[in-house]
Amino acid sequence: MLGSSASKSKGKMVMVVFAIIYAVGVFLGTFGWMFYQLGLGLQAAGLTELLLMFLFSYAAGFAIMISLLRVDGYLFHFKDYEILAPLPMKPASIIAAKASVMMINMYLMMFIFALPIVFSYIYFTPVGVMTIIYLVLGYLLAPLPLIIIASLISMGIARITVRLKKSNLVKLILLFVVFLGIMVLSFTMNFAGENPLSGQQDFIRSLGDIYLPMQWFVEAVHEQNFLSFVLLLVTHAGLFGLFIFAISKASMKINSKHAVNIGTNHVKAVSQSRSVFKSLLVKEIRNYFGMTMYVFNTLFGTIIMLLVAIASLFFKNKVLEFIGSEMGMALPLEPMLLIIIGFCLGMIYTSAVSLSIEGKKFPFLKSLPIHPNTIMKVKLFFNILLGLPAAIISIILLAIAFEITFINVILMMFLAASFSALISSFGSILNLYMPKFDFINEIEVVKQSLPALIAVFGAFGFLAMNGGLYYLVSKEATIGITMLSLTLFNGVIASAFYLWMTKKSESLFMKMIA
Repeated sequence: MLGSSASKSKGKMVMVVFAIIYAVGVFLGTFGWMFYQLGLGLQAAGLTELLLMFLFSYAAGFAIMISLLRVDGYLFHFKDYEILAPLPMKPASIIAAKASVMMINMYLMMFIFALPIVFSYIYFTPVGVMTIIYLVLGYLLAPLPLIIIASLISMGIARITVRLKKSNLVKLILLFVVFLGIMVLSFTMNFAGENPLSGQQDFIRSLGDIYLPMQWFVEAVHEQNFLSFVLLLVTHAGLFGLFIFAISKASMKINSKHAVNIGTNHVKAVSQSRSVFKSLLVKEIRNYFGMTMYVFNTLFGTIIMLLVAIASLFFKNKVLEFIGSEMGMALPLEPMLLIIIGFCLGMIYTSAVSLSIEGKKFPFLKSLPIHPNTIMKVKLFFNILLGLPAAIISIILLAIAFEITFINVILMMFLAASFSALISSFGSILNLYMPKFDFINEIEVVKQSLPALIAVFGAFGFLAMNGGLYYLVSKEATIGITMLSLTLFNGVIASAFYLWMTKKSESLFMKMIA
């Protein structure tokens, strides 16, 4: 997780452990408090079983989203196909093993998300041993039908795109459409009130009225109904087993076609002359969009930014209510919107991992007659390119929706640009000092490496520093002067990081071994 050099340092190990504990603690604290408050209200109304509906719904929703991301790589395009295919193993056994590995990883993540809801239910409801057993087993069964649906969608895409070079683009478009649907659905709910979960109660209760497996889960856990648990077990586990058996041959066939798919380029070759910077940038863009999980994990902030901005044009009041409830404090409109923009920009951290992503190709990159400064500048600029244009578009849309003055819009754009430059240069420094080349899958670098963790939490730290400075300056100055002060503050730190990067890149490159 830490890379060849970082893994030898106990100090860096302590840092990553602290970062993980901090992230989990913040999540459990925030959502734990929200579900505690929800449970308190439901207990007073005698409706604590609704917490089980939340648990079931979140498990199902989380499962279909993760499955859409991962099932293609696990079942339809697994990298060790050429090793497994000649072995005397039945296709169903291979696919079952692949699905099991995928689901174990999924359940580990789902367990963290389930803790706040489970704690609230157990705290406000008397439970026995059978309740716990039904709760655990039922939670494992809940997402299976959604995994089947996600797998069928992924298999359909795989069948269509198996001969195409742009299959990754099709997957990304599908994911973005799904997230757009989720965002639209979320804004159709009522977020008014201090606890956003309260607005989801009617939707989840209505879902429970029409979806029988959710009713079986609630009856099995809340009422210790054995028959309901048997119905849940037989339908879900049995259906999933039949599904694995049914798709096993199709899955192996798709993998075999993918393995021999070479493709023919019918486009006439054209000689092009580009600058070194532009050529490296084009290479960076191609590498980036060639890895679906890399795109999804680092472009999420851009998507959220644009979706919130677009949603504000149609759901102005609900967006404002939602942002206000999330902030939990009285702030002018501009800083509230800038917090959202800054938070989303902080989720874009390619500059902290893009050098590591080179992996075994790094020695070749290192051997090219290109100054390390140029390489690092390209990676820094690419991170800005992913977030800043979307931030500017979002600010324009938000300004139209909320009627922000022209001068404040310009100042918001400059502040967003300075913050994007700050976190991008900070990420470049992290990747220079803590590269991770010894990975098996790129996702280890994107989601599990120390630079990625520090980049995200560091961005939130810089956002908090901006908030503190805003609090101090706004007491004595107008909103315009305050935003200008924050822009200068971010610009000075970004410039310092940039100069640090250009000064150290060559010497650090020489020490790197992939």
